Amino acid sequence: MSNPLATPQPHSVLPKPKYRVNRVKLAALGIALLALTLFVVNTTATYAVTFDGSTVAWVKTSREVRTIIAQLTAEAQAIYGDEVWVSGEVRFRRDRLPADTPIDTGEVLRQKLADALPLLTKGAYILVGGRNVVALASAAEAEQILSDIMEHYKQLASSNGSILTSARFEESYKILESGVRVSLIKTPEQARNILEQGYEVIQERTVQRGETLWSIAAANGLTVSDLSAANPEIKPNLIRPGQTIKLVKPQPYLTVVTTEERTYTEAIGFSTGTVEDPTKWPWERVIQTYGQNGLREKTVSIARRNGREVSRTVLSSRTLRQPVTQVVLVGTKQIPDRGTGQFIWPVVGTITSGFGWRRSGFHYGIDIAAPTGTPIKAADSGTVVEAGWTALGWTVKIDHGRGHLVTVYGHCSKLLVKVGDIVTKQQEIALVGNSYDVRLGGRSTGSHLHFEVRVDGTAVDPITYYPK
Repeated sequence: MSNPLATPQPHSVLPKPKYRVNRVKLAALGIALLALTLFVVNTTATYAVTFDGSTVAWVKTSREVRTIIAQLTAEAQAIYGDEVWVSGEVRFRRDRLPADTPIDTGEVLRQKLADALPLLTKGAYILVGGRNVVALASAAEAEQILSDIMEHYKQLASSNGSILTSARFEESYKILESGVRVSLIKTPEQARNILEQGYEVIQERTVQRGETLWSIAAANGLTVSDLSAANPEIKPNLIRPGQTIKLVKPQPYLTVVTTEERTYTEAIGFSTGTVEDPTKWPWERVIQTYGQNGLREKTVSIARRNGREVSRTVLSSRTLRQPVTQVVLVGTKQIPDRGTGQFIWPVVGTITSGFGWRRSGFHYGIDIAAPTGTPIKAADSGTVVEAGWTALGWTVKIDHGRGHLVTVYGHCSKLLVKVGDIVTKQQEIALVGNSYDVRLGGRSTGSHLHFEVRVDGTAVDPITYYPK
């Protein structure tokens, strides 16, 4: 029988644990893990440096950013000698560093801050037509530059004995004192160049008849290279009337308009008159009275834009000395009729070009091919009325009687007669050559004689004077 007071025995026995959990140690381990987590977070934390809502750089601490801003401010203040400040607020936003984005430090961070942060100082803007054109360190510098530009063109207008009557800026301008970003401040020399050189304006114009790229460039103060650069699709030698081309011209921000008065004397050119003299041959011209220029005193008003004359108005004009007309005696003595009316061939050879129209234009004679140096003979007796260089190269002209019938011998290599010589039929007067033809643009067409016959000044076909 069992003992009711005995301790009851369990139905099974639990195994005794090998390790006993220490609650104090568990708590210490949790604190250590939390500290490690905070350390990792703190050592990998980054900040986005923002200005006006835009991210400028990424840093680990704001200390370097503030140090660099202080350095930039001090450097600018040392240059401009005045208060320098950052326009706007730099903020630091704790954020996760984007992938593939490096932390900004050292010179990289300095350059990013210098580019992004507007460091301002006291300065002045020159406004032209309400537009900020250039910034300077002070209003005094701006005023001096404007004064220097004005003085430069005043001196130009008052040179060469002129009296300056007015000078003004064509555009409205203003000097505005304000906080100016230090990176925009220009030196006085730089500012003057900006105001005077200005900007480029593209204009279009239509090519007129007879114009070339060279004449258009000269008329607009440009170079052919300027025009070619502005019109790359145009070939310089192939422009045509009605074609539109672009002109790229510099437009200064400021234009100085001046007027001046100038009094000067100028020559009055003399005229030339002729008097017929029947005692002299037609090729004789003698000056009977030498001409003399007159003299005029003139006062004009000259308008200029940036030193370039744009108009001239005559205010008064007074003749100081009248010109003297030059009188030339022109011989009208009749040349004796020495011709027989029957021509010989001046040279023997092949006719390579006949009388009349051809590709290069109207041909007023015939071309007879012959070797250079071949003697050229007078087609008939007569008087030499011209011997020298003409549009046909070296040329001889023979009058066969009273100016009615004349023969012409062109492209010679050497002349054997002179003006006034009396020649007989078959007399050698020159040698065949290939001196160039001005009417063909200066081109040589080979060794030959260009032979003309003129009746009362009109060219006729020489072939009609030879029997078939």
